[in-house]
Amino acid sequence: MRTDFYVYLLIDNTDATGPTQGVFYVGKGSGTRYADHLHQALWAASDAAAEALDQRSDVPAQEARTKLERITTLQQRPGDFRVDVLADGLTEREALLVESATIDLLGLANLTNLVAGHRSDRRPLHSVTLNQLAQPLALTDHAAVVVISGLWHEGDQIEELGRLEPAEVWENAHQIWAVAAAARDAIITLAATDEPVRLLAVHKTTGGVLGGLVMGEWFIQDHQDGRFLAHPTTAPAKYLHNRLRTADGSAAFKPQPGVAYSDSLKLLIGQR
Repeated sequence: MRTDFYVYLLIDNTDATGPTQGVFYVGKGSGTRYADHLHQALWAASDAAAEALDQRSDVPAQEARTKLERITTLQQRPGDFRVDVLADGLTEREALLVESATIDLLGLANLTNLVAGHRSDRRPLHSVTLNQLAQPLALTDHAAVVVISGLWHEGDQIEELGRLEPAEVWENAHQIWAVAAAARDAIITLAATDEPVRLLAVHKTTGGVLGGLVMGEWFIQDHQDGRFLAHPTTAPAKYLHNRLRTADGSAAFKPQPGVAYSDSLKLLIGQR
């Protein structure tokens, strides 16, 4: 396995107090002749910007033009920029991760890079922690599962959902939930027993709903004026911030857009 990859920074010495302390480009290279390779780095950045300006539809023309102008200016002042090696002795995968993490940290808008790194995955710590601590739990209770959508704006979705009050999550979950009469009757009947139906609101991940986190958990109480009434679980939540699996634990539970039911609730609905 090759371990001669490195990540380098192009630095504008006249901008040391700026938001990136002068760093205006993050790049990846390989080989051992750093001096030769990095001497060409500024020109490689310039070529990439010029190509984007002419050909690439995914980079706004004005953005590419602005970045190209900054690079071109520094080409005329070789004494005003330098090249630093941020990390070396890396595999290509390691170099790609370091490159993308550095771009995320410094901010793409502050750099002459035209796109984020190979794997741009910057997320708030709270979101990462929730994902790492989530456990796959078998859905053995009577439950209706809905997919949350449309609550957040720009930013990390798990982080946004984690900041909402349970009532706000419920309101969204309820609005996208439509049930047939048989399901409604079964749920209302159970609401008055010691086996009420849980409503679980699942975050829809980028790749779909499989693996999504449960971000809301309630017990359904009643049905009034075309709406279900619910309250948060009185005991510690059972499924909140975990991932759902089928009752036998053999497969991920897959709610479709709208609503899906646990096996036990589907059985009761089918008997009506």
